Formats: sequence, C-alpha cells, structure tokens
Amino acid sequence: MLTSSDLIAAFGDDRTAVLIYNPHTTLVEDAPSAECFSVEDGRIVHSLLVFDRTPFDAARRAASA
Repeated sequence: MLTSSDLIAAFGDDRTAVLIYNPHTTLVEDAPSAECFSVEDGRIVHSLLVFDRTPFDAARRAASA
C-alpha cells in the first residue's frame, strides 16, 4: 500500500525515537502519521503509531458510493 513518504521531523536518543511523517499510499495521497519507538539493546521493543484516519475513511466512503 505504501508508495512513498515524506519525513517531517525526527528525534531520538539511545532509548526513544520519534518520527513524524506523511505517508503516501495507494488509497490516499496524504495520511499524517507519527511513531514513537522504544529501544533496548539496539532493538525496537515497542512501537506506538498515531495517524489521521480521516483520509482513509473518506477514501473508503468514496469507493463504496
């Protein structure tokens, strides 16, 4: 589904990384998103994704009409 993305901002240290980005998908052109990653021993152990569902809901409504 993902066709490309634009990085808006990134922050990180040894334990936490935060990305804010705008993914472009086959369903919607823009879907603002943010992810917060928890890192232990150099590996991601937890990821929290926050995104705007509004563009996806509109695309699904348009497809069913």
